[in-house]
Order: sequence, then structure tokens, then C-alpha cells
Amino acid sequence: MNSVSLIGTPRTEMGKERVKQYRKQNLVPCSLYDGGKSTHFTVPFKDLRPIVYTPQVFLIDLSLENINTKCIIKGLQFHPVFDNLLHVEFVKVKDNAPIEVELPVKLVGTAEGVLAGGKLVQKTRVLRVRGIYKNLPTYVEIDISPLKLGRSLKVRELQFDNFTIAMAKDVPIASIEIPRALRQQAAVQQKAKK
Repeated sequence: MNSVSLIGTPRTEMGKERVKQYRKQNLVPCSLYDGGKSTHFTVPFKDLRPIVYTPQVFLIDLSLENINTKCIIKGLQFHPVFDNLLHVEFVKVKDNAPIEVELPVKLVGTAEGVLAGGKLVQKTRVLRVRGIYKNLPTYVEIDISPLKLGRSLKVRELQFDNFTIAMAKDVPIASIEIPRALRQQAAVQQKAKK
């Protein structure tokens, strides 16, 4: 998992008017949750931009008043019309407690079905996984080499050593579609055999 450092400034004043002032100064209001305790702070938008607008998940080393906390982003709130970042929720991670995050999927290899003339279609771009943060990769690499023409690869067929997939077993990851030309060719061959 990629890691990044952020420096936050504690906020002592709450309320809509104060939050509007923060946003006018290009500061994003944030919250850090640690069990039942929450801490409120701001982070400059320019520091959050590279970790929010990406499919990657980051382990964040958050510094608040010279106290460093390892955390991940739990939730993002955007403006419903303008899509501006309004609020970020962080959750503290512990060394031995599993976390759930969504990691991007990276397909590797050339599927047998593609070599036979099929078209690869990636059905799932991210997988929700559960594991200790130190064991989580930057992305989930999936080998599609054995995938045959007209077949799909589903979550139930995946297994990893350091983490588990926390999604329904029948979710398709990728499939090899049979192009119309191949279907027509197969139909012609079937008629010729009769």
C-alpha cells in the first residue's frame, strides 16, 4: 500500500460559518476517528488532491500538533452540484487489527480466449479487501491467462495469502466475450455439419 504524509491544523471552532471560511481559504475540514474519539482539523486542499482523486488507497501518516497517527480515508463528502471536496473522514489503523479498503484491480497476462479471437471485458475495477494494512498491496494483481472464450472470472475463484476479499462470491472480475463475427462463423460451421 502506498503511503503519504499529511499535516493537519486542529480546529477549535465549529459551525457552518466557520466551515465556510475554511473552504474560502482552500482548507478542507476533516475528522479523525479513533474508537469512540474524534478529532477535528483542516488540511490544505492542494495536499489532499493527489490522494483523493485517484483509485489508489494510501496509508496516511497524519501529523496533528506534532503527534503522528497512521490512518486511512474512511469517507469523502463532495458538493452535490459542483463536485468540490467538502469534508474528509479518516480512521486510525492499528498494527494488528484488520481493515477493509477498496483496492484497484490490475489484470495481467493474455487470456486464452483473447488469443482465440475473443474480447476481454473488465467488469470490476476495484475489490473490497480485508487484512492487516502492512500486508495490503497497492493494487490487486489478477492473472487472466487461463480465461477461455465465453467464460468469466468471478470473486470465488480468487485466493490471496495476505488478505481476503470482502465481496459477494459471484461478482464477475473479467470476461471474454465472443465477437459477433466468431458467433456467425460458428453458426455457419454448425449448419455445414448438418
